[in-house]
Amino acid sequence: PYKWHILTLPQVLPKWLYWRVTLLVRWLTHEFGRVFFAALHMPAQGWAALWWLVPALALGQTWRLHGQLWRCVGLHAWFNLCLAMVSR
Repeated sequence: PYKWHILTLPQVLPKWLYWRVTLLVRWLTHEFGRVFFAALHMPAQGWAALWWLVPALALGQTWRLHGQLWRCVGLHAWFNLCLAMVSR
């Protein structure tokens, strides 16, 4: 009997190209998340919500480099504390 063979992306592409595509997809999803997060804050903060892209970049890079949630939570708390201090 004939067995269907499903080719996966790593089997079709050379290894270097597969990793470049993987990194590009990860980067694009991160960028989409940042812009989506800022867009959700637009109704309340207006154009000032674009400043939310900066901490979102830092949080995304922290997650990408370390993969530890507690680091992101700590960094997020630090951002909120700085924002509260500046807002007074």
